[in-house]
Amino acid sequence: IRGLTILLAWIIPFLLFTASLQVKYPRYMLPITPLLILLGAWAMVTVARRWRVMWSLIAITLISMLIYALAFINMYTEPHPWVTLSEWMYRNIPKGTAIFSDKWDEDLPIAMRVDNEARSENDFAKQIVDSYERPDSQAKLESSLRKLAASDYLVMPSNRMYGVLPRLPTRFPLMSKYYRALFDGRLGFEVVMITNRYPNLLGWRIVNDTFTSVNLPVPALAAFTARDLNFSFADESFTLYDHPLAMGLRNVKRLSAEEMLKAVLAP
Repeated sequence: IRGLTILLAWIIPFLLFTASLQVKYPRYMLPITPLLILLGAWAMVTVARRWRVMWSLIAITLISMLIYALAFINMYTEPHPWVTLSEWMYRNIPKGTAIFSDKWDEDLPIAMRVDNEARSENDFAKQIVDSYERPDSQAKLESSLRKLAASDYLVMPSNRMYGVLPRLPTRFPLMSKYYRALFDGRLGFEVVMITNRYPNLLGWRIVNDTFTSVNLPVPALAAFTARDLNFSFADESFTLYDHPLAMGLRNVKRLSAEEMLKAVLAP
């Protein structure tokens, strides 16, 4: 009992403090995660000693944890999506091409050697915008659309932008409309490359849906299969750095900035 009291004296104040924060990243829980695991194990064993049938629950829990751990480790046998997307860009997009990207997402392509040639992001003309700029005014939108209209490709290394801004329509009303217009094709861009990696085992994947939770259409190249276990939305800080979904979009219709503006503002 004394040992349990000492643990709870640390865990409970930590949980209360973390819960009071506006942003609650899973990594904030790391200081108490081992203790929570120990308490959970202690609780299950204590209950199982009273009701033997509960030993089956412990077995199911341990087997489930083992399966997920193996699936997660197996994910790292595949290259990182940012490496795959960067290599695709170097092989498929001519040097000097104008590429649209956001300053708050990963800066791609990463430097690497392709076909024994040193390549870097300087091979392309970057059109960079700040989607988080406040206020979310029409002037900001028009400036972004001018750069978008002048770009041949749009690169999205993760869902850091489209997975957040549409969830804040009162704070970013125009950018929320912009991302919906982009993904439903009204801005004339088409998804031509998607790369990802998920925890997987024996042909089954544990996937997270970055589109449905923000009411965006799922691109055809990102469609899930019958062998995907779709757990819907996953916290960005959990997926971003080791298994983000990265995309490349091509400017197919070549709309003007004015045409794009009408498409975004259309009811």
